[in-house]
Amino acid sequence: IKNLGLSDELINLKGLTPGMLLTLGEQKILNLQDFADLASDELTGGYDIIKGDRIKIKGYLEDFALSKNEADQLIMSARSKVYKD
Repeated sequence: IKNLGLSDELINLKGLTPGMLLTLGEQKILNLQDFADLASDELTGGYDIIKGDRIKIKGYLEDFALSKNEADQLIMSARSKVYKD
């Protein structure tokens, strides 16, 4: 995980497992700011309409069965640290 360049702040964010951190590092989400700027759909996946077709968009942490609520909580936890003021 450290070899991917993840910051200690992101590594120590409560709720992220080593597997999740590895996946985030592979996606170049390396620090708390990067993580705080995500939307829950980017973590859990979702659907979009492209040219009239419903397309599945894979989430970064979709393989970890993270619920939208859990993703929201993780992101808000990161935001509370990044945007203290």
